[in-house]
Amino acid sequence: MRYLKEIQSLAGVVRFGKDCEGPPGHVHGGAMATVADAATATVTFLASGRWGFTTRLDCNYREMLPVETPVCVEAHILELKKRKAIVKWTMSSLTNLDRKGELIRHSFGTAEFLLPRKEE
Repeated sequence: MRYLKEIQSLAGVVRFGKDCEGPPGHVHGGAMATVADAATATVTFLASGRWGFTTRLDCNYREMLPVETPVCVEAHILELKKRKAIVKWTMSSLTNLDRKGELIRHSFGTAEFLLPRKEE
């Protein structure tokens, strides 16, 4: 994973193994949500300097993800306040296109975090 401070964005490549299988031959949605939570929490920490806790994680699934298939995971800060962060995330194919000719988005969503008060 790489973090770009200027745009408060984190991105990297993830590959789910057979231990993450849900429906036969495909990744379990819970495994995808776990990675989304980890990526959004990490970008929140890198942007704010504080670990918060997830108060909301929205996951939208659009295309089944075959196991052993590398995907791009991206997390972008949408809003960062004193005690709250909102992050947008996506999990997209690196190679497969949809019928519109765009990279397949297997899942996407938002996450909200409550940040601790800053120590003075």
